[in-house]
Amino acid sequence: MLAALDLSTLVVFILAFVIIYNLVTRRNNPPPSPRGLPVVGHVRLLRTNRGKLPEVFMQHAQQLGDIFSLTFGKLHIVVVNGYTRIQEVLAKRADVFSDRPSYLLLSQKIGTGVILSNGQQWKDLRRMSLHAMRDFGMGKLSIEEKVHDEVNVIVGVLSDNGEIPTAVHKYLAMATSNIICNIIFGSRFEYEDKQFQKMLQLLNDIFRRPGMLQICNAFPILRFVPPFNKDFQDNIDALDRLAQFVSDIVSDHESSYDRDNIRDFIDMFIKFRDEGTDASYTLRNFLRVVMDLFMAGTETSSTTLNWAILYMIAYPDIQARCQREMEEVIGPGRMVQFQDRFKLPYVEATLCEIQRISTIAPLSVPHATLQDTTLGGFDIPRESIVLVNLLSVHHDPKLWPNPGTFNPCRFLKDGKVHRGEYFMPFSAGPRVCAGETLAKTELFLFFANLLQRFTFRKVEGATLNLEGMTGLTRYPRPFEVVATKR
Repeated sequence: MLAALDLSTLVVFILAFVIIYNLVTRRNNPPPSPRGLPVVGHVRLLRTNRGKLPEVFMQHAQQLGDIFSLTFGKLHIVVVNGYTRIQEVLAKRADVFSDRPSYLLLSQKIGTGVILSNGQQWKDLRRMSLHAMRDFGMGKLSIEEKVHDEVNVIVGVLSDNGEIPTAVHKYLAMATSNIICNIIFGSRFEYEDKQFQKMLQLLNDIFRRPGMLQICNAFPILRFVPPFNKDFQDNIDALDRLAQFVSDIVSDHESSYDRDNIRDFIDMFIKFRDEGTDASYTLRNFLRVVMDLFMAGTETSSTTLNWAILYMIAYPDIQARCQREMEEVIGPGRMVQFQDRFKLPYVEATLCEIQRISTIAPLSVPHATLQDTTLGGFDIPRESIVLVNLLSVHHDPKLWPNPGTFNPCRFLKDGKVHRGEYFMPFSAGPRVCAGETLAKTELFLFFANLLQRFTFRKVEGATLNLEGMTGLTRYPRPFEVVATKR
């Protein structure tokens, strides 16, 4: 039917739908809004600035206030800036603002997993995920040993490369992904494994795409119309291939499953599925949970560590101070342990400052309102998409003097690390990152042990760029590094 429609008829149909939808859902006192276009709203603003939206939102907040609204076709978006309002949304009024948008096309197509699910399903899947991370790694010495194993692999690669410029991010992605693989699959992959490399490339592709701001979410009918549906279809294809990768491993596990010997997360799922009656424990949901763990546990950690290496080569004096502290406290002959963080306050403070200034999940995961409500005196309709701009907290000059300056000492007080309430790299409230403990362990051990073994410096003649680009995460532009063995 769509093929039979000419373009003008299709455009008229879309415009009529959006006009009627916006009239029906309009409220008496909406938040202020930047100037947009008739009918299509702020499509141009969102699409042309999609690599730097957190920064653009901060600029609009200076003119419009901490709460403003955008329209993106049929989507109503409320952008929330500033610590006070964000804390209200994430924690104080979480009962109203903690839903996830259930009407995004990608969720409807591939399922919600734990990150995008709501209600009882979210509680069930989150409980299963936390159970798995706790039983198979989080907070245990065994996971520390696995991180040390991956550090040693990277050390070997960088040592073999000598003074050759290296794109270290791909090795960090493999290393952090292998930690998740140990939890989920009970084993790791060799870095040369072709299937493993394909999986990581799929994850990278997914995180570099616009996600919620795909044009098909604003105008669902365009999912059938090339070339508007390219981003949407590419995401579906990548996630389908990732799901098939996991599904094949699940099938292998089923043939050797022993309910009295639960080896990993896959075995745990099989047990939950076979012994429970809960409808949440389906293979489709499990595949989405596994993809959530990979996306959250691989991309976010490796990107943070990539920022860490970039800032160390940009600030060699800070790198040297971290190394001196480890020499004085740890000395030669042993790897840094997670418990050493209490004796390495400057190293820990440096890692906190990297997380603050880079803010790799600046818009967190989209929230949605459960009901008609108000925020800051403005009417917010039910099922509005709510974006919390965490970058506006971490770069607020009222909270962090000279926020654009890289200064680890801002996290030190009386010789100890003091994070404070305004530091929220893992978000806050009921939807706080479930893997926070695991991520903290990984970040500290990789960062400290790599600095203990190498001094990182920029490639001769290269220009460093500390400006981030935002897809699903905020990531640095590609760069290479020279790692000199200490």
